Amino acid sequence: MTNIGTNYLSSGIQFLDALNNKKLVLISVGILSISQSGVIFIEFVRQDFQLRISGSGSYSRIAENIFNNGIYSLDGVTPTAYRPPVYPIFLASLKFMFGPNISFAVIVVQSLLFIACGILLVLISLKLFKKKTSAFIPVIIFSLHYAFLHEAIAQRETVLFTTFVLLFFYVACRPKSIAVYVVLTCIATLAYLTRPTGILLFPIIVLDIIYQQYSDRRFLLTLTIVVGTGIFTLAPWYTYVFKNFHAVSFLPSSTAGVNLYKGNNSDFQTIYPYLDVDLYAPYITSQLVENDLVNDIVAADKFLKREALTFILHNPLRFIENGIIKFLAFYSPFPTPLGDGKIVGPKGNVTVEDFKFEQFGPSGLAHAILWLMVLVGNILLLINSMPISMLQLAKHQEVSLILVFIILATVMYTITFGETRFRLPFDPFFILFAGQGYAASII
Repeated sequence: MTNIGTNYLSSGIQFLDALNNKKLVLISVGILSISQSGVIFIEFVRQDFQLRISGSGSYSRIAENIFNNGIYSLDGVTPTAYRPPVYPIFLASLKFMFGPNISFAVIVVQSLLFIACGILLVLISLKLFKKKTSAFIPVIIFSLHYAFLHEAIAQRETVLFTTFVLLFFYVACRPKSIAVYVVLTCIATLAYLTRPTGILLFPIIVLDIIYQQYSDRRFLLTLTIVVGTGIFTLAPWYTYVFKNFHAVSFLPSSTAGVNLYKGNNSDFQTIYPYLDVDLYAPYITSQLVENDLVNDIVAADKFLKREALTFILHNPLRFIENGIIKFLAFYSPFPTPLGDGKIVGPKGNVTVEDFKFEQFGPSGLAHAILWLMVLVGNILLLINSMPISMLQLAKHQEVSLILVFIILATVMYTITFGETRFRLPFDPFFILFAGQGYAASII
């Protein structure tokens, strides 16, 4: 690096170190706001100067029925547990406050949540690494994350779930008390009722309690309060599920079986990671029709779960192969699914027709470059932390909790199926570590 470059870098580091935390947060808000506004403007121009948002129709239908009919339903008549409740209720609340301008409200509110995610990233970094540079670099990388920026204005739960996850780990960085564990349990419940992956936050709470090395009496008291808080906060949803379906699922939606089956069937390797596995839905529906299970979501869920487990038990090597493919697709530098096409042919022997790669354009290349930046930053962290500092890093309770959470989530998606959109809530942590890696290399 030239002397001029070194001087600029040193000046930049000195400027950041001289900032107080409030000013650093304000600068971060400005950067994130500009970045998110830019993506909104790009989408606005691409859509002929109209505000149309993509997303899942099931969320909006449930929200409409909550708002119009006061019923948690897809069709306005039959109760459903197809989606966890927090995001549909979130949409219904926006509908109540903003009426016909809900599309605009979703974009604005979820953009604010994206900015909140960036702020939480800064605060977590300051808690963990104590350096302004380590906190500022992740903001820069996060503000360039086009896939996340784009997802933040889609009518999906991703940015809300990410906010809960980052808030959870920010609170987890605070000095521990029973009150803090109650708050952590409430946040974990909200995350769990937003996306089923949130269930993995509950063992993180237990692990953190174990880390505190409390006396047996204090440990049991804390654990009892956490369990009681969890039961209390989950009770309304599970009461609704039991009342309407006379069953209680381990996960907060009725799609556990179908998600397991989508990732464990004889056609999986033909479809994935090329196409969205949701395109396989007609084949699943035909199976349910054949077995007269279309109108019984509990029996249908159990049936698909059995079918998936049968496939796994009868094809263990295929299950391992699929797991490797899922892992690579989950962490692929190019967004997955890789393209679009049609699934044709009989079940068990399907083929893909009219396939077109869609992720090698500007947005796909931007994601690949960003993911490469993140990977390099994490490698630099490992290199600069070896050997003594790495042991200290591993002993850092909050860092180890984050790593355990990422590992558990990876295993979950390796068993079911994962794609880039499902990985986005975990990207801030990889960006966090990358920022520390770059900071350690230049300071």
